[in-house]
Amino acid sequence: VDPTMKRRMGASGAKEAKERRKRMKNDDFFIESESSGDEVDNGGELQGVGAEDDDVYAHETADERRLRVAKEFLAKIESIPQGKDAENDEKDIVDDEKAEGLDPIALRLHRAALKLKGKLKKRVAEGLSERSTPEFKVRILRGHRLPVTCVALSADDTTAYSGSKDGTIIKWDIKLGKKLHTQHRVKKRTRKKKKSNAAKMNDNTSEQKEYGHTGTVLCLAVSTDGKLLASGGVDKQLFIWETDTFRLKYRLLGHRAGITCVAFRENTYQCFSGSDDRTVRVWDLETGAFVESLHGHTSQILSMDSLLQDRAVTCGYDQTCRVWKIPEQTQLLFKGARGAMDCVRLLDDDHWVTACQDG
Repeated sequence: VDPTMKRRMGASGAKEAKERRKRMKNDDFFIESESSGDEVDNGGELQGVGAEDDDVYAHETADERRLRVAKEFLAKIESIPQGKDAENDEKDIVDDEKAEGLDPIALRLHRAALKLKGKLKKRVAEGLSERSTPEFKVRILRGHRLPVTCVALSADDTTAYSGSKDGTIIKWDIKLGKKLHTQHRVKKRTRKKKKSNAAKMNDNTSEQKEYGHTGTVLCLAVSTDGKLLASGGVDKQLFIWETDTFRLKYRLLGHRAGITCVAFRENTYQCFSGSDDRTVRVWDLETGAFVESLHGHTSQILSMDSLLQDRAVTCGYDQTCRVWKIPEQTQLLFKGARGAMDCVRLLDDDHWVTACQDG
């Protein structure tokens, strides 16, 4: 045999032997680390996996030992309390057919999935009593010069926003009952005559644009995180404000009539707006882009709402309620009212309530 070939065979054999020893070492480490739960009692004797256990498991294969360790690990997870949520697990209403016959760990994961979708229901009425009912206090907040047309609350119920026929938007501190900011109405801009280049050079005054509604504010909505406020009005403009500074983030145009309702999809910056022009427009407020326009109503849209799923529910003067499924680009039509539907609110993604002019 060629000496060079001998050296190559020797090197490759040594490399394979090294890798084989490494794999055996890793397997031994995994098995030892999973089964090294020995404890010492007061008498100093080993408890758990000791000499006697070694004899019991001496003839186990590696696969059988891994299976046993996995079962012990699942048993430990089952016994670990999950904090306050575990105390309320018994109050959860899980009436889904998929939950039947699930083991405790799978049932816990099923509850978490329902909670993420906003479909987890809890029994709370049986824990209420008359003594636990708080006393309600009515506080009157004054600041608008004309009737208030719309109100929106932040998700934490600490801040309120109100719009009025006077074209103003007021931010309120609910706890203190005082105004935090007032966004005033602005005058309609009239077309000015174009100045010549010489006049522009001689004009040293810098005109700063002021943005705001030029007429009645008809609708308000706050994002789930409380950072954005959407407002619409008879001036066909949809304004997106930063709630901390009330700096204008976007001015969205596109509706051909007054904007009567607006809603945010929960936990997102996706926004829906409804109008007297009988259309629903979808906006992406991450970029301020128009997404699409939805057609179907035969009269003015009066109210809308949205929750976790990528859909919106609307109602209007045409005595119908419509569910818009955005990804599928479909709509569900519901009839039954004998008058115009003034408002709609979602209880969850599958149930809602409406109020109509027929009482």
